[in-house]
Amino acid sequence: SRSGASAEAPRTPRHGRTVTSGPAWASRTAARVALLRERLDERPGVWTALLAATLVLAVIVSLGVGAAPLRVPEVPLALVSDLHPLHAVLWQVRLPRVVNAILVGASLAVAGTVMQTVVRNPLADPSLIGISAGAAVAALLGIVLSPAIALLLPWLALLGALGAATVVLLAAEAGTRMQGPLRIVLAGVAVQSILFACVALITFLFADRAPSFAGFTVGSLAGSGWREVRIVVLPALLGIAVALV
Repeated sequence: SRSGASAEAPRTPRHGRTVTSGPAWASRTAARVALLRERLDERPGVWTALLAATLVLAVIVSLGVGAAPLRVPEVPLALVSDLHPLHAVLWQVRLPRVVNAILVGASLAVAGTVMQTVVRNPLADPSLIGISAGAAVAALLGIVLSPAIALLLPWLALLGALGAATVVLLAAEAGTRMQGPLRIVLAGVAVQSILFACVALITFLFADRAPSFAGFTVGSLAGSGWREVRIVVLPALLGIAVALV
């Protein structure tokens, strides 16, 4: 129509340059973005460098955030100089939390990638097939039965996750009507529902320990130090290496 043609026609302002209207500008921008992404996909080293630079910047900024704020240019000096008033704070409080966050975040990212590859679904994550719920049930039972042994919780969570994954795989392999990733997802959703019901039941029966339950299920880096880094570093690096191989 005439109105549609006039809406998409370029406009020429007084200074002589052509200004493209909204739809044409959007299509040209989308084409440029697609071309840029295609060029970057051909150079994976660029993505690696960008992500590494972003990680370094995030570490520096996070080290400067806290009860005693620190400007970003002062962070390197505070790390290397014993005379800086926040040197001990950075090394004993903030840096261990940052290292723990990197290890945990990398582990979660690799776990999500492996899960998406297995079930062939870009939206999949370990909670989709009950792995997170299995770890939560085992850890909550550990908090109830042996709250004084904190080092036991990661191993119980690991056993619970492996148990949930085993049940899901066995349920997915049972029968011959439907095979493949979809069956794994459906079995995982069923197992996840049962395990989350167990989590709710444990929380209801032992409501006095709800803060400990919430701290584990939600996750927190508060109070973590180099001791927790030593606990996490070996399983995290080993799991990442096995997943990448």
